[in-house]
Amino acid sequence: MDDTEFLALFKHHAFSGAEIKDQLLRTKLEDTAEEIAKRLGQCPLAAKVMGSRLCRKKDIAEWKAALKLGDLSDPFTSLLWSYEKLDPRLQRCFLYCSLFRKGQGYKPKELVHLWVGEGFVGSCNFSRRTLEEVGMDYFNDMVSVSFFQLVSQMHCDSYYVMHDILHDFAESLSRDGCFRLEDDNVTEIPCTVRHLFVHVQSMQKHKQIICKLYHLRTIICIDLLMDGPSDIFDGMLRNQRKLHVLSLSFYNSSKLPKSIGELKHLRYLNLIRTLVSELPTSLCTLYHLQLLWLNHMVDNLPDKLCNLRKLRHLGAYYESAHDFINKKPISQILNIGKLTSLQHIYVFSVQKKQGYELRQHDLRENIIMKADDLASKLALMWEVDSGKEVRIVLWIDYSSLKQLMTLMMDDDISKHLQIIESGLLEREDKVWMKENIIKAWLFCHEQRIRFIYGRTMEMSLVLPSGLCELSLSSCSITDEALAICLGGLT
Repeated sequence: MDDTEFLALFKHHAFSGAEIKDQLLRTKLEDTAEEIAKRLGQCPLAAKVMGSRLCRKKDIAEWKAALKLGDLSDPFTSLLWSYEKLDPRLQRCFLYCSLFRKGQGYKPKELVHLWVGEGFVGSCNFSRRTLEEVGMDYFNDMVSVSFFQLVSQMHCDSYYVMHDILHDFAESLSRDGCFRLEDDNVTEIPCTVRHLFVHVQSMQKHKQIICKLYHLRTIICIDLLMDGPSDIFDGMLRNQRKLHVLSLSFYNSSKLPKSIGELKHLRYLNLIRTLVSELPTSLCTLYHLQLLWLNHMVDNLPDKLCNLRKLRHLGAYYESAHDFINKKPISQILNIGKLTSLQHIYVFSVQKKQGYELRQHDLRENIIMKADDLASKLALMWEVDSGKEVRIVLWIDYSSLKQLMTLMMDDDISKHLQIIESGLLEREDKVWMKENIIKAWLFCHEQRIRFIYGRTMEMSLVLPSGLCELSLSSCSITDEALAICLGGLT
């Protein structure tokens, strides 16, 4: 890359974003950019990182200050300068990534789950945004300053990598806190280590040094361990009471030891790459657990899983040889309504048994509480979209919602339907109007859910008169009762 190409690369990052309308300022920044580029030692990464950071503050004093830095031909100088301008919470998240190997492909959502589990992500006290949404902001901020680079997008997943020089830089700042166990000949691990990445066949060989890591918060094993679960949990982890994150990989046992219940501070437990199909009741005493990922072989969950009130993510997954992970339905969760922090559930199996009813009050209220926030988000999405698709969907749904009004005879629903109709007819493009339409739409659907699923068992099922197709799966309704339900259809 010659000087002209290198300067063009630096300017591409430094002058991206909003156009500078002040021509005098633009000229001064152009001149300063040329001086900075000459001192960057032809390092493309330094050009990207420093340019991306300067782009955030197109201020001549800031750019002149960058010129006064030390040896800019050393990439670490510009990386340290950019790193120090990160929020301290983002700094922790960035250094945490040195735990993984060079060339590691990062899925943003998976990385954010780890950050949340470690307690790195701060909550927003004045908004309804989730920790995961805040964590994604952290990640996107680091992408914007070129700390992560997009390499591929497959099956709706985006993969990012960290440049090797950035990885070396992160390692240089986190040697006391992060350690990768990759060699069976390792005889010592710094006692200050809090995050451990395991890349050996057996942890048992390193039992003595692992047991001395009294400040350990993280153990991540991606490659297959030859150790049995009892060796891992009873032999090594029993003393690791401060663990927050645990991700294991072993295929020689189907049972998770009872001693898992002793890891009282555990927030993140990933057992996808195991054959564990039996979960002990002691799992239900991990009251700080926020994420529980299981493999597809788990069919039954402990009855008291509902005690995990802080559980935000629960899932069972299939894993293929190509590392594409697909969800498997977890169909039976007793008293799921008590899991009020749960972000989503893939499939819920309704049964005529206590604790498996669809009318789980707490969970339903938790979903309804978020309706206003959802309305705002949908309105903003509508603003970005051309609006045609959204209007079509709303018009189609409006017709079915009118049928609901005839069944319920509810004045509130009638008023909200009028808001939808008048708003769509006026074709008003203001965001507040779109938000009002969507809020009305959400209200009608909320009432629809309450009407259909909140009925007492004695009430007859009233089906819409315009019903064209009805599909019943594993239906336990008797022929006589079904005939009564379908009696009004022609």
